[in-house]
Parts: sequence; C-alpha cells; structure tokens
Amino acid sequence: MTEFIVGESVLMDEPLSDYDAMRVFFELADERGHLAPSVIVDDEGQVLTHRDYSDRVGAVHEGAGAWAFCRQPLPEALGAAEGAGWVRQIAPHLLLQDSVPYPAEPVFNYQPYLQRFGSEAPVMLPPVANAAAIAFAPDGTRVCVLEERARGGYAVHEYELGLGGQRLIATFPGGAGWFLTEVAYGPDGRWVLVTGGGRACLIRVADGLVVPLPVGAEAAAWNPRQGPDALLLMSTDRVGGRLLVQDYDLATGEVHPRSTIESHDGRPLDVREMALSADERALVIAPVGAVGLDQAPRGGVWVAAVVELDRGTIDPVSAARFKTAQVSRRHGNPRWCERPVRVTGSTAPHPRLMERGWTRRDEQPPPVERWQPILDAVIRAWRSGTVPHGTLAQEFIQYALSVDNRDEALRQLGDLSRGHAVPRLVRQRIDDGRRLWTPVPADPAAVADPVPPIVPAAVGQLIDAGDSAAAAVAARDLIAAAAGEPWLWLAEQSSRALYAGSYETAARIALCSLRWHVHHVAADWSLARTGLGTAAREVATRLYVQGFTACTHLPERQKFVHISDDRHAESVRGVLRPQVALRGIHRWDVLAAQALKRAVARHRASEGVEGC
Repeated sequence: MTEFIVGESVLMDEPLSDYDAMRVFFELADERGHLAPSVIVDDEGQVLTHRDYSDRVGAVHEGAGAWAFCRQPLPEALGAAEGAGWVRQIAPHLLLQDSVPYPAEPVFNYQPYLQRFGSEAPVMLPPVANAAAIAFAPDGTRVCVLEERARGGYAVHEYELGLGGQRLIATFPGGAGWFLTEVAYGPDGRWVLVTGGGRACLIRVADGLVVPLPVGAEAAAWNPRQGPDALLLMSTDRVGGRLLVQDYDLATGEVHPRSTIESHDGRPLDVREMALSADERALVIAPVGAVGLDQAPRGGVWVAAVVELDRGTIDPVSAARFKTAQVSRRHGNPRWCERPVRVTGSTAPHPRLMERGWTRRDEQPPPVERWQPILDAVIRAWRSGTVPHGTLAQEFIQYALSVDNRDEALRQLGDLSRGHAVPRLVRQRIDDGRRLWTPVPADPAAVADPVPPIVPAAVGQLIDAGDSAAAAVAARDLIAAAAGEPWLWLAEQSSRALYAGSYETAARIALCSLRWHVHHVAADWSLARTGLGTAAREVATRLYVQGFTACTHLPERQKFVHISDDRHAESVRGVLRPQVALRGIHRWDVLAAQALKRAVARHRASEGVEGC
C-alpha cells in the first residue's frame, strides 16, 4: 500500500498557443502514461487513475479493500480523438457542437465511484450534480460525498455500501459565503468535518445538524491520536508570514497553540486541504511560488508538502515541474493510506457549540437533462462499435435508474440486448432496479495489432504528382498495392500508424487522400477512369480525422519539412486547414467537415506558420 495519495492536475504556461499547449500535453501524457489532465498519484508520483477516467479526489480504506474516487469518464472512452479530455478540462473554448474531432457532448460531471482492490472495473454510485470530495467512514461501510449543486450551494450525501442506499444529510445554500472543498468522517463515524475557504463546520450524520466552528483556519483535520474531540487547525499569520498550528478541543471549545512554522524566504506561508497521519504528520497542499509570472493570476503552483508539527518544518514531497517543459503540477485533496486510528468514546461538542447549530435539507431535483445525453452517447458508441459493450456499462445503469423516463433507456437497449450479452445484463439490472456495487463484467481485452502500417510508394507519388498524367500513374500503382478497396485499406494503415505512434505516416496518408480529392480529381474528372474513384463518406471522415489527430502530435516544422517538400507545403497545411482542403471533397458528411474546419481553425501556429 502506498503511503499517501494526492490529486494532480496540470498547469500550462500562459504564453503557449492553443496548438503548442496541446502538443505539450501530449508529451506530458507520454511521460505520465495517461491522457487525463487530472489524475490521482501516489507518493512516488505514479498515476493510479483508471485509463478511461479523469480523477478529482481519491480515498482508500484498507479494511474495506476499496478505493473511492470523484471521477468522470474521459471522452476518449467513448471513441473521441486523443486530447478531447484535455480540451474539455483545460481549453473548453476549443469545443465544437458537432461530432468530430472534439465533441462538446455528452458532458460528464464528476461522480462518486468505488473500485475494489485488484479490480479493473470501477463502479459508479448513484449520481449527483457534481462530486467535489469523498471520504470513507472509519468502519468502511459508508462513504460521504460533498456535492456542488447545479443551482448553487453544496450538499452532503451518505452512501450505505452494503445495501446500496443513498440519503441526503445536509445542504448549504448558494450565495451564503460557503466555499467547501474537503469532507472527512470523525473517529467515531457519527460526525463529518467539512472545510473550505477558511471555514469549518461539523455535521451530525444522524440528523444533519450543522455546527459551524467559531474559529477560522486555512486547513483543518481530525486528530484521533488526541481523542474523539480533537482537531488540528492551520492558519496563516499574514503580517508575520508564519504558519500557526493549533489544537482545537470540541469538548471545551478551546484553542491551544501547538507550534509555529517560520518562513525561510520572507514570503507568507500558506496551506490548504490537510490530512493528518496516525503519527501526527500533516500532509497539506502548499504554494511553491510562481514558477512563471503568468501563473500567479491563475492561483500559482500548489504541491503536496509534509509538515512536521514537532520540528516546525514544511517540506514539499514533489517537484513543481514535470520533466516535460512548460507545464507544472497542481496538487489537491491529500489523503494518507493507512488504517483509521481506533479511539474510545464518542465525539461530543460543547453545548455552546451545539447552540450554534442548524438543520437544513433542501431537496433539489436531479439534473436529469444532463444525464440523458450520456445514455444516448453510450448507446451510439456501442452500436457503432467505437467502444466495447462493457465500457461505461455501470454508468449507463446508474443514470438510467436516475432519470424520469427509464422506459426510453430500455427502448434504446432493445436491439443491442438481443445480440450481445453485456447489454442484456445491463437491461436486466435496470429492470430490477439494482444499485448494488457489483461491476458489470469487462469485455475481453482487444488483441493488439502487431502488423506495422504499409505505406506504398504510390502514397508519396500522389502527394508529389504535379500534373494529371503523374497522378494517373500513382493512382494505378496505389490500386495495385492495396489489399482491397484502396481508401478503406489506407484508412486501416492509418489506424495502425496511430496505434504504433507513427504520426508522420498517418499524416502522409491523410495528405495523399487530400491531394487526390482536392487537387487532382477536382481539377480533372477524367482521373476517375483510372479506377481509384473517391472515398466513401465514412472512410473519408476516418482518414481526415486520423490525419488531424496525427498532426496534433507533430511539431509545426515537422509538418512542413518532413511530410512533403516545399512545393506542397500549402497542401500539408491543408490537412490542418479544412476550409481549403475540403472544398473539393465530395460525399463527405457536411457536419463532420464543418466540425473539423472549426476545430483546426482554432489551432493556429504560434509564430509565422499559417493554417495550423
């Protein structure tokens, strides 16, 4: 078991253009081995997040043998082009309203998940508007979830893991100054501590009584080693730049100074989001200073740090920078991975604190309008074969059980249920109303295609052909080299190239198609008599989207210098500038063409390179 975990997101340097930022992110994804911009990492910096998801918060309970996450599926899990998750979270202005390459729908919000030790199948719990934090009860039988509500404010829910129950504990109204980020059960499991924005409060699990604490702190955590009523608080002395550590006794309502941590460089110390270990080491999130001046207005770089309470030191446990240049880490929601400390007695706040309490449970209808597009998208992906049938099956069940019109979800499953085992199981669970956390069996892993892509010389000949005669010779050579229908065969070679990371090869294949359809056939229709013809709509869409995906992985100069010679630089630009490239393409879906056009128009080269 790892010592601790933290949530980790990426922070790009501001001067980067949209395209440069995407290229840097792909380099970072290669370094981390994960396409999500937000993941959970362990104390060694290793990514723990499932490949199909982006994680905001993680928690672990060794006794329960499970992880708990606030996570969302990546768009790539439903067949979107690589980088779609990054665009949605980091550069949403690049989103489109159409289907390719970076679809705006469906919108996945963060939801509570469980994942058993040793299991590859995450299991989604009943959905909320947006899950902000999650915590295990000391006995591992329950989890509580902090929800950011669709209409503002917050709510705290509790899930009973044995029977699959969910209940609303308490709500916090919008516009009341609450900014909540952390939730944690007390040592006896009867109270929950909720913190954020310099405020803290207790919530009694039994009846939802909210008891705001009369002390301010940037970070707060239970300290079970000192008993069931002990809290540890951290606040910043803005004048002296020191970090003040205090013990707070709920039973008496008294604050006792614990230690003071001095600043070494004159900058005020600051922390947020604290977790306390059994041996009273505090794991916090602390700023490391502005790595770049452009990052200061965006909150700066925050990383995990360990505070030694007795020695009065604070030390980062992770470098601010990745190996990939121009991108930094931003950590959040630290958690120790250890068994809860056993305590005797129960948490009993002082009567003066209890007098401040109030109870509020504002029911809000679930955001069903957000969930129906998710059901539709999963069905479309299953029908088209974009993803295996087991992918997002548990999500489909939970959303279908939560929408008003369950019959519509069952109707959509109708055809698939007759032909595939997984949709039949999904439909059965929806019919039975089952919310227990038994994962849907995963589909067998796809066998990797070991065959490298084949790129005949005719591809280069079509790119370089300067007149109709040369194009006709290249077309006949391509027909002779292809195993089957030429454009479909080339699309298969492009897919193999993308799988193998041969991005230049995939880009060349797209450019070959571009030159034939736009520059040759469109200018001389007699070339159709060579027998090559034009690509079918779905094949053309696949060729160009795969070419676009390949080009996003390549540096700008490589697009123009290595893919083709200078005579055809404008044609290479055309792979990434569909307003020129698609003019002569016939039989291609208009919406797909428009979507690709708008996507690439936003990916401009940073300096002096037109049309990226």
